[in-house]
Amino acid sequence: MSKAYSRKFKMLLMLVLLNQAVLYSALFSAVYSALYSRRAQAQSFDEDIKISGYLTIGGGKTDAEPLEVSDDPDDIEDQQNTYLNPPRYVAYADKFILDPDFNFNIYSKAGLQIDYAIDQQTQATIQITGRGDVDNFDPDMSWLYISHQLTSNTTIRAGRFRIPLYYASAFIDVGLAYPWVTPPAEIYTLINMDNMTGVDLITTHYLGDWVLSVQPYYGSSDFERIQATTIFRNILGITSQLQNDFLTTRFSWLRYHLDFEAKGDIQKVADEQRKFLDSIGYADLIDYVDPRDTDVQFLSFGIEYRHDNTKVISEFARSTLERAWSDVDAWYITIGHTLGHYFPHITLARHDERNEDKRLPPRTDEFAAEFPALAGASEQRSWMFHGILDNETTTITLGLNYQLTATVLLKTEWMRTHNDTSTGFYNFATKDKSNNIYNLALEAIF
Repeated sequence: MSKAYSRKFKMLLMLVLLNQAVLYSALFSAVYSALYSRRAQAQSFDEDIKISGYLTIGGGKTDAEPLEVSDDPDDIEDQQNTYLNPPRYVAYADKFILDPDFNFNIYSKAGLQIDYAIDQQTQATIQITGRGDVDNFDPDMSWLYISHQLTSNTTIRAGRFRIPLYYASAFIDVGLAYPWVTPPAEIYTLINMDNMTGVDLITTHYLGDWVLSVQPYYGSSDFERIQATTIFRNILGITSQLQNDFLTTRFSWLRYHLDFEAKGDIQKVADEQRKFLDSIGYADLIDYVDPRDTDVQFLSFGIEYRHDNTKVISEFARSTLERAWSDVDAWYITIGHTLGHYFPHITLARHDERNEDKRLPPRTDEFAAEFPALAGASEQRSWMFHGILDNETTTITLGLNYQLTATVLLKTEWMRTHNDTSTGFYNFATKDKSNNIYNLALEAIF
């Protein structure tokens, strides 16, 4: 890079940073002025603002051991484990990573939410979250939106908020609100995003003893990790929920455009491979498994049944992607019963890939006949692109929760995972197809 170009780049960077500083300063001044003015006019500022929060201290481990031959010769997707490192359970798209050492950073998190009533119909909500498994508790603006009540049963929101995909979506960070230490990975790993920036409309209707709510939404989101950034655009979805005193049913549909920006050497290698294949007339082999420029559809249905001290929760979800990417069916069922301060529960979960027949590009056989020396590497690359979604896994979870107080809950769990095909939710092949996971968490709200 020339010195002149370097100086121009630095000047441009300074201007960008200065512009951001001015914008944030103006935003802070506007919010502060509005709040201060409102406080001066109101008799009690405490009536307009509500502060709440949650805290989880939790960890886990797995007893999985590496396959002694370093990788599984019958699993083309398996990565070679040269040094026989312990396989790590990498469910939740690398958010929760379990290995043989018990780690309290894995599930630990804290959040603070502020709700401010601007007027009788309008409210501003901010939620800041810090997670031990992501950036070592660096604060993240999980929610930042304004809601306005249009009518007595219709509210519109604009900003950054949770996508209503699952049963536990609205309260997924508040562990006190659901029975597990973490929701079943078989379903909750299908869509690698929690929040979006956009708009939604929430309508509520009373039908006798039933309450019907419908929530259409539209927006976008980015999910940034160390090696890549996943980009979600044109997120369009609708969720409906029907409930009464003992039963809740939930339906959700979602469609979005998926793009992907790899960083560093990953993108460099991919570009070089595509350039080479293009030079010999087979660029379509890599385009077929390219994660960029892909449309995704997601469908889920869930129920919660409550009777006396018994609770049953179940969800089914289907994720469908274009081209060679994994199409997945997943489900779970949880049954629990309250016994005094105790809540024992059991969960059975299943994750199935549905489109193995379309995994390889259409011209794979033609390529193999013309370039037999390269065919194996090309086929392996196609399979490895599908990653953690491409597996068939069954998990049984036994849990016991103890209610210490009305706002503090202790959870213990034992999970038994079985990989029918591939490495399951582990990054390397395991010595045994079935492995144990042990989880512990202390949950609190305030």
